[in-house]
Amino acid sequence: CFLYGYLRLEQSNYDKTVLDNSNNNGNSPVALVLVQPNIKQSEKWVSRLMPAHFYKLLDLTVMQANAPETENTPTYVIWPETALPLSFVDNPQAKKLIAQSLKKFSGPAYLIAGAVRHDARNDKYYNSIVVYNNQGEIIKSYDKSHLVPFGEYMPLDNILNLAPIVGFEGFGKGSGAKSLEMPEGFSFSPLICYEIIFPQRVIDGSKPKPYAIINVTNDGWYGKSAGPYQHFTQARFRAIEERITVVRVANSGISAIFDSYGNTLYKSELLKEASVAVIAPPSLPETFKFRYISVLIMLGIIGFSMYRRKTLF
Repeated sequence: CFLYGYLRLEQSNYDKTVLDNSNNNGNSPVALVLVQPNIKQSEKWVSRLMPAHFYKLLDLTVMQANAPETENTPTYVIWPETALPLSFVDNPQAKKLIAQSLKKFSGPAYLIAGAVRHDARNDKYYNSIVVYNNQGEIIKSYDKSHLVPFGEYMPLDNILNLAPIVGFEGFGKGSGAKSLEMPEGFSFSPLICYEIIFPQRVIDGSKPKPYAIINVTNDGWYGKSAGPYQHFTQARFRAIEERITVVRVANSGISAIFDSYGNTLYKSELLKEASVAVIAPPSLPETFKFRYISVLIMLGIIGFSMYRRKTLF
């Protein structure tokens, strides 16, 4: 296993600052702007502070408008989980300010933001990702499907009816993993918070493999502890398993980019604000699944053991 891992990583010695289009299915290079505002959890939902949080996110976004990586390329600005509270998602003034910020980029620019969203059709609230174009219009959305028990929904509530007692109805459940395709061809699998930790449930298998996984999260709940580091490492495993670029944007850290080999191309510091522009590396093409390789290795070990047992006894 060590030898296989060593040889595999030796294949990844490409220049990580330059996008190799050979595995990019004809898509143009894309620039990503990762925004980590580092808003304290104790202040995040204080109503009077929400405008200041929003302006902070805008300032960290505009800071990268003239970065070399964003010149004349499609740029995707990524804000963390629940960066936009419910009152800001469809607010005309907020959408106007988002549009003004995105128009400062030289090429097409979009905002991929974690948000709390309300669907009037079923009167439910969702922990979501929404995508704005540079006109301030929401053009794509994704609703979290793997909800946290007691934190985002009440287990067995349809039987026990605990919501009125605890004063918490929870979020609506999304339809599952999906790929969002942008007008310029960039596609990604959106994941919110701990949805990234579940193997084989991070990509819509019925669609072509997306360019990347984008995972937004708020690990501010865990403060300075093992939690953010464990969550960071779990995201890295998904990059290796799926042979796909994984982009992780957290409120307070750790934001990161992993290539398809699991190499860490960028890693922010915990509990510090950050704003960085990078070119997203392409994912590896589909090949024989690694889990089958693991089975072959195990069968080889068993076969060798049986052979040795026969020769020894």
